[in-house]
Amino acid sequence: NARGWQARGKGSAPLDDWALKLDVDLDEEDEDDFEEDGQDFGEDRHRTGRVTPFRTPAVGPSPRRPAWRERLAGLDRAEAPRPPRPSVVQIIFVLERPETDSEADFTISVEQRQQTKKGDWTRPKAVRLLGDGAAPLPDSSDRELTALLQGGRREGGWGAYGPYGPTGVPSRYRLTGDLPRLLLPRLCATGRCFVRGPSGGEMTPLAWDEGEPWQFWLAVEGRGSDYVLEGQLRRGADRKALSELLVLTHGVAVFSDVAAPFDTSWASRWIADLRRHGALPVPRAHATELLQALLRVREKPRLDLDPDLAFAEVQVAPVPEVRLMPSGQHWNERLACALTFAYDDVSVPEEDEGWCVPRLQERRVILRDRAAESAAAARLVALSFRRIGTSLDGRGRLELSPRHLGAAARVLVAEGWRVEAEGKLYRSPKSVRVEVVSGIDWFDVRGAVDFEGASLPLPDVLAALRRGESVVSLGDGKIGMLPEEWLKKYGLLGAFGSPKDGALRFRRSQAGLLDALLASEPDVQVDAGFVKARRGLAAFDGVRPVQPAPGFVGRLREYQREGLGWLRFLERFGFGGCLADDMGLGKTVQVLAMLQGRRKGRKAGAPSLVVVPRSLVFNWKDEAARFVPSLKILDYTSPARPREPEAFRGFDVVLTTYGTLRRDVLRLRDVAFDYVILDEAQAVKNSGTESAKAVRLLRG
Repeated sequence: NARGWQARGKGSAPLDDWALKLDVDLDEEDEDDFEEDGQDFGEDRHRTGRVTPFRTPAVGPSPRRPAWRERLAGLDRAEAPRPPRPSVVQIIFVLERPETDSEADFTISVEQRQQTKKGDWTRPKAVRLLGDGAAPLPDSSDRELTALLQGGRREGGWGAYGPYGPTGVPSRYRLTGDLPRLLLPRLCATGRCFVRGPSGGEMTPLAWDEGEPWQFWLAVEGRGSDYVLEGQLRRGADRKALSELLVLTHGVAVFSDVAAPFDTSWASRWIADLRRHGALPVPRAHATELLQALLRVREKPRLDLDPDLAFAEVQVAPVPEVRLMPSGQHWNERLACALTFAYDDVSVPEEDEGWCVPRLQERRVILRDRAAESAAAARLVALSFRRIGTSLDGRGRLELSPRHLGAAARVLVAEGWRVEAEGKLYRSPKSVRVEVVSGIDWFDVRGAVDFEGASLPLPDVLAALRRGESVVSLGDGKIGMLPEEWLKKYGLLGAFGSPKDGALRFRRSQAGLLDALLASEPDVQVDAGFVKARRGLAAFDGVRPVQPAPGFVGRLREYQREGLGWLRFLERFGFGGCLADDMGLGKTVQVLAMLQGRRKGRKAGAPSLVVVPRSLVFNWKDEAARFVPSLKILDYTSPARPREPEAFRGFDVVLTTYGTLRRDVLRLRDVAFDYVILDEAQAVKNSGTESAKAVRLLRG
C-alpha cells in the first residue's frame, strides 16, 4: 500500500525510493512452525500488521522515461501472471451444528489453517476475503464456492480494511432454501469440508453420499394401553434413528461423518418435535383423533401403522363443482365463483391443502387427484373465468361475467361438472324415454327426458328447442341444459309432430318419416300397430294396378286400375291420401270399387262416410246403383234423416253433404267410421272454415 501511503501525504519522496517492511505478529504456539514461504489470506483480530517505511540510499536522479513507456510498463506489470508457489495455507469449509434440534438452517464458515513444519495443521481461523470477496483465493474452485456461498445469509465475520474503509465480506453464511442441497455435495468433493459440534469442538471430515434420498416415516405401534408414535429414517432396507441426525435441513441430512439427500417435504415439524421430545404415546381410546391428525398434513405422509389402525387408500375420480353467486359489490357485476371437488359425497374446496379425504368409519381414505383438480381449474380459465389477486402458486378468487354464464354452463354441464348459479342447479340430460302408440289414423309419440332425477315431458323439451332455447326450467330451482346437438337430433320430431295431450301426434301418412326420425334411438318402445306399418314399409316395392273386387259391375280402364291400386296402397298402410285426376275420368267409380272391396274387411257396424257438395248427391247415388248395386247406401241429407248413430248399422256407406256435416258434427264425431271420403275436397282447403273444423273432428 506504499502508493496509497504516498497519495495520502504520508511521505514525499518518490515511490521508487521507498521500500516496505511487513511485520506480522504470530501466536506464540505457531511462531516457530510458520514457514517462510507461506501465504496468509487474512488475519484474525489478535494479529497486527505494521508497515514501516525507510529510505534507501540515493544513487542520483534517474532520467524520466517517456510517457508511453510508463503506460506500457504498467500494463505489463498488471497482466503478467505470478509464478505459482507451494501453499501452506488451506481454505476449509466448516459446517457448524445448530445449538438446538429445532433449528432448520445451518451455517457454513469459511476458514483457513496453516501447515506447520511438522506437517500438522494449526487451529482454523476466520478468513478475511478482500476486494470482491473471492479474488484473493488462488484456487479457482474455492473462488467459485465462496462466490456461491455469498447467496446465503451473512452471519457476521471479519472484513479487511483498505484505503477507504471496510472492503471485505463475511466469512460465515447461513444456508437457507435450496442452497444446502446445491452446495454441500460440492463442498464435500473438495475433501476440505468438516462438521463441528455446537460451541466449538473437534471437527470431523464430512463426505457426501450420492445414494437415494433418506425418507422420514411415522411408525405407530400398539404397546399395552397406548399407541406409540415415533419417527424413523428409512432408505430401502436401511434404518436410522432420529437421534443419529446431526443436522437436517432443506433436502440434506447430516450424520456424524456423511451427508446425504433427504426427502423432507412434509415432515420438518414432525421431525423437530420427535427429535426434541422423543416418541409420543397416545391412549388407544384416542386412536381416531390420532389418525385424523396424521391425515391433516399437507402432503401424503409415509405411515407404518399398527394393523388395528390400518386403512385402505382408494382413488376416486373427482367431480368438479362450481358455484356462482353475485359478488355483493354494487360496482362489480361479475359473478363470484367457488370451485370445489366432489369425492363421493364429500365436497373439498380448491384451497384445501389436504392430501386425502378421510372416511375413517369405512376404514379407507380417498386420495386426492391433484392433476385432475389442476386441469379443472385451468378449464375454467379457458372458459372466460378469470383469477383475481393471483399469487405465485396460481391461486386467486375466480370471477365470471354474467354474459358468459350460459355458454360456460352448457360446456361444463356437458363435461360432467356440477354447476350452480344464484341458487339454481344446472342439470344435464341423462336419458330419453320414447314410445310410439298407434291411434286410428295417427301415431302418438310419448316420452320424457330425465335430467338427473328430474323428468320433463318430451313435447315440452322439443318446444323449447323449436324456440331456440338452451335451457328449460325443471322446477324446485333446477335448470335443465339442452345440448346443441339435440336440435339436430330431435328438432324434426318437434317440427313435424303436433302437440296433443302431452304427446306429439303424427298422421299415419308420416309413418315412414317417423320411423326414420326414431332410427337413431335404440330404446324406443313401439306398439304392434307401428310395428306393422314399419314392416309393411320395409317390404313395400311399389304401387301396382288392381282388379276390382267381386260384386263390382263393369270394367275399369288401365289408369283406373292404377288409381284403385293407389287406394289399396293407402289402405294397406293405414294412410290417408288424395286421388286427383281431370274431371270426368271416373274418380268416383274408383272409390266405389275400393269401398266394394272393404265390405268384408271393415269392422262390423262401421260404415264409411262420404261427404260431397249438395250438387253431387244424385251422381253418387246413381253411380253406386250402377257399379256396386250390392252396397247399401244411407242418404243422410234430408230433413227426415235419422238423428241417432245407431241408425247407421246395416249400411255400408253414409252419404252426406258439407252443410249437413257442419250441423250434425257433434253427433257424427262420436261415430267410428271405416273411411271418411271427401269429394271435391277443396271445400276444406282453408283450415279456418267451419267445414274444415268439422272434418277434423271426424274419426275414420
